[in-house]
Amino acid sequence: MEKKQNIYVYNRIKAAQLELSKDESYLISRLVGLENNLVNGDLALEKVATQLFNIFTQPSPELDLDRVCVAITTPYSNRLHVLSSHNSPALGGNTMEPGYNCFVAPNTSLLQIQESDLRICSSLGDVVQNYQRENKPVQRSLGRLFTMGVRSGLTIRASLGDIAVGYLFLNSRIVGRFDHLENWHYLAVCTLKLLLKSILLQHFQGVLSPSEIPTAKRKVHEGAKDLVTAEQVAGEVQHQLAERLGESLDFTWDANFKEAILFPQQSFLFLHSQIALSQYNFGSLPKLKVSFQIQPGGQTIVVTTSFSSAPQQASDFEFLDVASIFHCKVGLSEREFSLEYDLDKGLDPLSKVAYSI
Repeated sequence: MEKKQNIYVYNRIKAAQLELSKDESYLISRLVGLENNLVNGDLALEKVATQLFNIFTQPSPELDLDRVCVAITTPYSNRLHVLSSHNSPALGGNTMEPGYNCFVAPNTSLLQIQESDLRICSSLGDVVQNYQRENKPVQRSLGRLFTMGVRSGLTIRASLGDIAVGYLFLNSRIVGRFDHLENWHYLAVCTLKLLLKSILLQHFQGVLSPSEIPTAKRKVHEGAKDLVTAEQVAGEVQHQLAERLGESLDFTWDANFKEAILFPQQSFLFLHSQIALSQYNFGSLPKLKVSFQIQPGGQTIVVTTSFSSAPQQASDFEFLDVASIFHCKVGLSEREFSLEYDLDKGLDPLSKVAYSI
């Protein structure tokens, strides 16, 4: 179903005997030319996937390629952000265009790929069926790929120090298309890794380094989405507040769903505790109730925290600025506050807004 293949071992063993055909040499040279155009500023990042697709499919089809996508993640986050993507006419509409972002489970095979390895997915259908057999929700990005018609894929990884990790996805509508690569394909892969490194450098050009991100906003990066239940998150809310207040809480919770969902638990706890402790500075905390409600359509979840009495003293809290960083809406009244999350979104660590202070 999935396998890893070391890139560099093949090159060390095979390079000496490798003789490229005229067409293979031409394709490699076009890949090098594409990287040069990117470095020289003659190619926009969002156009890279289309240009790569054209190189692999024109003048003659190669690899039966149907989709090319470039995406990145940043430290302390399992949020995938698409920089460039292109679909062939054989696939359905492109529902993961540049700007699309989603969270993937921390233990997914994507985040386990080593720098020296390829990840080859023989059958996306098998992956989807495994999720269903285990009664787990199919990761949103995998579900979208399957709906588009993608059935197999090859993933290349490259990192930019501690700043970001880039992924280049090559996909086909044919099951098992990437199972048996030829020797010269590994030379192409090394060239593609060089291109991916250049994409990362171009994207982060002029953006401040992680050391310059303020501590409060860097804290948000620790909020990678985990597969958790409402009960688990509620229990952590109770534990965190009780620990900080040094007392037991009269605490209840409810939810309109039972299944586990991908939810930014640590980010939520950070924001929740900041609002609760700043707005509700009680001598003795009253009864507290947390309600989790997934809205119709399944795109958003509203978490409402209610208190049995009004605060004795409320302090100022700049929650609007913090909420914008979390991509959530905050509602605040005398006896309750609510946090509304878009389950497809979260902190955008790539935007300059997140690095501006």
